[in-house]
Amino acid sequence: LFFVRCCVLAGARVIAVGRRQERIALAGRLGAVEALDADSVSMEALLDLTEGGRGADQVIEAVGSPSTWSQAIALGRKGATISLFGGCPADTSVQVSTHRIHYDEVTLKGSFHHTPGTFCQALELLASGAVPGGAFLQATASLEELPAVLASLARGETGAVKTVITPPTTISTR
Repeated sequence: LFFVRCCVLAGARVIAVGRRQERIALAGRLGAVEALDADSVSMEALLDLTEGGRGADQVIEAVGSPSTWSQAIALGRKGATISLFGGCPADTSVQVSTHRIHYDEVTLKGSFHHTPGTFCQALELLASGAVPGGAFLQATASLEELPAVLASLARGETGAVKTVITPPTTISTR
């Protein structure tokens, strides 16, 4: 979702696709012209949302699953750059058409981590309000509730985009 806002700030026409309703809604509030549920939109419908139905100029995949990597590659137009930001589990792979890479001149870019410079840029965007950090914080839980929050995340049940974990109200001095 941070990418959604940054791309909007850079002047991009953003089409966001996700699976959790709270994230889809937030993508729209952050400026995506379309914010769609991945389970209810077809690849053809997504392509139809791009200029001339040709695909996107830039695609950012931030989920980290082989199926979403494949979808991201399929969504790029000829000459597109596809940024594969979401790290996939070890020992997984995707199949890519050599024709697609060579003749369509698609660029696949992987990235592992942020740099100190990108952290500084992110902090500046948050501090200036260009990226509304508070919009991401949708729930609060105590430190004692952290195991339950993590278990809920593991099951995909949490409704919040981000949860603020608060410290205990009293600190033991044992």
